[in-house]
Amino acid sequence: MNSAFLARRLVKHQQKLSSVQIGNFWKIGAKNFACVSSNRVGLQNRINTMFVRSFSSATGMNARDLKGDDYLLSRYSSIQDDADLSPYAEIPVEEIENYISETLIQEHGYSEEDIDYLLHFNSNVAVPSEYENGGVVPNITKYFIDKLGSTVKDSKEILLRFPRYMNIDTKQIDERIAYYTEVGISNREITTEEISEIFRANPFYLICPQENYQRFINEFNHYRFSKEETIRMFKEQPGIFGLKKGNIRALFETPKVLLGVKASDMKEIILRYPEFILQGRKNIIVEKIKIVMKNSNSPKLYLRDLFLRHPKLFLKSYASFKAKESFFIIELGRGLKTERSWPLMLKMNYNAHIRPRCALAYNQNFEFDITEALIGTDEEFCKKFGFTIEQLDEERSSHEITEEKDILWRYIPIP
Repeated sequence: MNSAFLARRLVKHQQKLSSVQIGNFWKIGAKNFACVSSNRVGLQNRINTMFVRSFSSATGMNARDLKGDDYLLSRYSSIQDDADLSPYAEIPVEEIENYISETLIQEHGYSEEDIDYLLHFNSNVAVPSEYENGGVVPNITKYFIDKLGSTVKDSKEILLRFPRYMNIDTKQIDERIAYYTEVGISNREITTEEISEIFRANPFYLICPQENYQRFINEFNHYRFSKEETIRMFKEQPGIFGLKKGNIRALFETPKVLLGVKASDMKEIILRYPEFILQGRKNIIVEKIKIVMKNSNSPKLYLRDLFLRHPKLFLKSYASFKAKESFFIIELGRGLKTERSWPLMLKMNYNAHIRPRCALAYNQNFEFDITEALIGTDEEFCKKFGFTIEQLDEERSSHEITEEKDILWRYIPIP
């Protein structure tokens, strides 16, 4: 942002400014908002945001009174009230540019878009290391490498995924590690190296809500997970630390009540499919079991064996369970209690397999055999029902195919 740019803004708004206000505005512009090179668009936009804030302060005008290209709020406008670029006031622009280019981009591997993103969460990201509050990225990266065995590349991915680490004093991380060591796992000591291994696999581990940690340890102890098994779960399922009180208990107790599934059997399922641990959230496993039971005449013993032999069926999303149930009952007008492919058909993808095949077969003959339509390859289906592969592909392409996974945990960083 050069002086000509500032002057053009002043000319447009001079009728609204007193000479004192103009003087204050020039001081702000000259002191804080020198131009960065054109290839530093992200930092320029970030500075533009602060320009508007300082403009408002100096002139008494509301930034949102500015129109058109005078409305300088960049894509960082959502954090304009919290931003504070004062550390850049006394730093030569060339030093900022060199720090971004040599340290952040070349040494640590960040792109300019990455730096733009990180500025959302810590406005000191582009402050060189030799200045107060500077060196945010190199400092936390060095800690990750020296204390937790990370690498420069992995540390970059951690900060982009969990930018909160940039705002945490490393002493707090040391205190968290000491707490985990004191609590232990399965009544056994956990070493700092084991904690580091969990962190490298699941960086959320050291910033998860500490008040819940002891409860998770107690629940895994209760269901007789060994130390090694618990560590594996912590590594593979960061969403564990987003579970609420009672979620794990519900996962073990509900199948036991509804189907007679023993806690030891549920534990084995979880160890085979670690993502199953999240199925206790929102009673999601309960709702899936109820859909299966409601539409089945099979005895409880059969459904229990189904659960034990085909646990992946219950990892299909609840939304897909509902969609398949609705499709057969409402759209095709079929009762599922006498359907021999129910409930194993729930393992099949709705838009990739069930809907296109059944839609074609239904239009040909509404009394078609559902099981015959669902089994076999695409070629076998087409030969059996008299369709071409092109017709099946066209029907399949009319709807988006999704993975059919429940989204039961997702870390969303908040600036």
